[in-house]
Amino acid sequence: MKALITGSTGFVGPYLKKELESHGYEVFGLDRSNKNNVSGVFCGDITDTNFVKETIKEIKPDEVYHLAGFSSVKKSFDEPELAMKVNVDGTKNILLAVREFCPKTKVLIISSSDVYGNPKKNPVNEEEEVKETSPYSESRIAQEKLVEDFKDLNVVISRSFNHTGPGQPEIFV
Repeated sequence: MKALITGSTGFVGPYLKKELESHGYEVFGLDRSNKNNVSGVFCGDITDTNFVKETIKEIKPDEVYHLAGFSSVKKSFDEPELAMKVNVDGTKNILLAVREFCPKTKVLIISSSDVYGNPKKNPVNEEEEVKETSPYSESRIAQEKLVEDFKDLNVVISRSFNHTGPGQPEIFV
């Protein structure tokens, strides 16, 4: 089995890579940089349609773990267009390439619990109303709506809640 992790050298990517490899997967990465010279990482921007298409065409993964994204709520107020471009256009590029080159691939898209805004009750479940409270949450809601245009693909969305640990950039702690 071949897996592709977008955002593979970020906070969660290395942990996922190690886990997948322990189960016999051949793991590839897609990331803006490869500062630690990790093997199998394709360097480029997920908003670059041609880069994404060529990478997925070459790998033809069985599974895609789409971790790459604009992840800072705080920074999204300064760069709302970039948040939307990375989270929506980047996701669209991934899904279009999967549709074209490996339509049976399973895709996990990481969204955010921030789409719930400030929920009236806890715990929150998937039926909770989504609310835009920042450019970041707006981009994640738009990302999820985009997936509706790809019902022919095997896509699952995870709304991750805050998590931290070794390797987490200080801006999030």
